[in-house]
Amino acid sequence: MTLPLPKEVFEQHLIALGKTGAGKSSALRDMVEWLLDHKERVVIITPKADWWGLKVSADGKEQGYEIVVFGGDHADMPLHHLSGKAMAELLATGNRSAVLQMRDFMPGERTQFWIDFASNLFRLLKGKLYLVIDEVHNFAPKGKILDPKAGLMLHWSNKLASEARGLGITLLAASQRPQKVHNDFLTSCETLIAMRVTTKWDRDAVKDWIEGCGDPIQGKEVLNTLAGMKRGDAWAWSPEIEFGPKQVHFPMFKTFDSFAPRKDQGTVKLKGWAETDLSDIREKLNQYVKEVEANDPKLLKAKVAQLERELQTALIRAPQKSNTVVHKTSEAEIRRILQDEIEPWREYAQTIRRELVAARKLLEDFSRAASSVTNASGTFLAQSVPDYPKFTAQKYDAKPIQQELLAENTHKTSTKYSQIIPTKNLIPPGPRPGLAENWRKTRDPNGLPVGERTVLTAVAQHGGLDRAHLTILTGYKKSSRNAYIQRLQQKGYVEDNGDLVTPTQEGMTALGQYEQIPRGGQALREFYQQKLPVGEWTVLKVLLDAQGAPVGREAIGEATGYQKSSRNAYLQRLAARQLVTTAGRDMVQAAEVLFRN
Repeated sequence: MTLPLPKEVFEQHLIALGKTGAGKSSALRDMVEWLLDHKERVVIITPKADWWGLKVSADGKEQGYEIVVFGGDHADMPLHHLSGKAMAELLATGNRSAVLQMRDFMPGERTQFWIDFASNLFRLLKGKLYLVIDEVHNFAPKGKILDPKAGLMLHWSNKLASEARGLGITLLAASQRPQKVHNDFLTSCETLIAMRVTTKWDRDAVKDWIEGCGDPIQGKEVLNTLAGMKRGDAWAWSPEIEFGPKQVHFPMFKTFDSFAPRKDQGTVKLKGWAETDLSDIREKLNQYVKEVEANDPKLLKAKVAQLERELQTALIRAPQKSNTVVHKTSEAEIRRILQDEIEPWREYAQTIRRELVAARKLLEDFSRAASSVTNASGTFLAQSVPDYPKFTAQKYDAKPIQQELLAENTHKTSTKYSQIIPTKNLIPPGPRPGLAENWRKTRDPNGLPVGERTVLTAVAQHGGLDRAHLTILTGYKKSSRNAYIQRLQQKGYVEDNGDLVTPTQEGMTALGQYEQIPRGGQALREFYQQKLPVGEWTVLKVLLDAQGAPVGREAIGEATGYQKSSRNAYLQRLAARQLVTTAGRDMVQAAEVLFRN
């Protein structure tokens, strides 16, 4: 096969970006076939199960490449999610090419497999290897990582991209979700294959690569033509070897089209399936999986339960058999039955007892290992937390607090302070009655948590919001807001397209009827008067009284009586909620949305 790329591109990492149907996986297949034709060692990682076609010719009648397929459809062998370390050892030290298809893995299983595989491949590799990662955004995700294991997965993906080339590993990656690929991984790839993309966020991912690796001036033509490119067409750019940017076309690969939807693959019988001797691989993998399972606490508990059931069965069956025969046979026959039939049951029961003792000993070892953590957490949780005094807006007397604040700030006049915080409106922090409290108590039939429901309500009401406006309308800071978005996305209730969050049909169904969140103006100001802690509301009230005009920090401190540290802390929290913005040196102002209906 003749590639539209110089062979020098295979001396460095490469990434192909394009929307579904643009032809990026086909371009990657062309490159893999070229490498296999040149007797290079290739390992393909895919979260799907569509690379097995390498083993068969295009018409399904001839043998393809001698490559071992693990997992998914048409596999030579199944792929176990606990075998990541063993697979790395086999492929790092042998001379085999392989496809690892993880379509049957749950996300957590895929994460653990990649951590085990990538870390051990990095440690054990001997010789040169091309590691192909399809849909790489599943292994190097962009955005805030809340799961520690997902963070470790990202760490090893970026480590391979930044350090593995010196060890002999060259990465060829592809993604149909360019905006989801982590920037560190993206810009570690020296060669870009840019195919058709249509959304701003995917286009921005290509722009990020150009700004990190290429020339922004040369990149303008690339960015301006991406949306109109045909399937198989691409911009190829490898600044390090001074190739491109150049428009190229990738031809149809020569092996079986396993990428096509199943209904389009026809009824071709795969006569040319390449056979490979797998006996040594099967033996090593089975042995490793058994070792891992033998040390898994969950599996140990299941084994103990199974052994206990078998023991009860053994104890019940033996007496029943002896009672059935004793009264109907001779003494010699009884002895034979005792020796030949009952004695094996007794030995079997003793064997089960021994296995139970061994299994319980392993469980005790795990329990002892966790005891220190359990004791420490128990001690902490046993400490009592004093209850915060409960107040209501109607009964709370603010005069003592107002007098105390005025006493601490004797250089401030009581007249000024009373104008900013009238005694009758001073409300203590914490839950308060009113619009916000009633709104927060509302829950959907599925029991959606308050934070998730709040974000989903705002998104549903507007048909989609950027993150900045979500913060303004919900009052959640960046970290909380992003956490709720991620949880809703995992449930399939919202789609996170870069900075824009939109509701799904499932999300609208789960939300059901909902109370409208104020969009701005007076309603939004009343909303925050009920919702904000007293310190934040006091500072915000000064800015609201200024009708959106900038106010100096010193003036805010003088008007509220707050010291510099407290004043700045409240302003920082309001800025995190995007309710205030800076307006020059030491000047702040209320957000425009608070005045716009």
